[in-house]
Amino acid sequence: MPTKLPSFEVMAHLAKTDPPAFEAMRKKLTQDAIARVRNDVRRRRLQGLQFQIDMERRKSANPLAGCIRISQMMSESLLELHQALNGHLKDSSRPLLTDATAPSAKVLKFPG
Repeated sequence: MPTKLPSFEVMAHLAKTDPPAFEAMRKKLTQDAIARVRNDVRRRRLQGLQFQIDMERRKSANPLAGCIRISQMMSESLLELHQALNGHLKDSSRPLLTDATAPSAKVLKFPG
């Protein structure tokens, strides 16, 4: 059963008055949401994405810098999705790689 989210006002008050408690609640709610994903591959991808978000927040000089960086990550991801759906990469002069255009190499077998 999904965890009921507290109201925005409750979360804002907690963030102002007890940041460690707010952070604990944020982590718990995030973990609970990811744990409810039934598909193992999707759940692992979400865990990886949450790890990246947490690392960006940790590396940032302050919360606003972290928010800006995470917003940039979301924009980059959306741009990549848009470009993939429209058949080109960031450099529009380079087409997407297909099986016919993907680099190939001969795999050498080493004795062992």
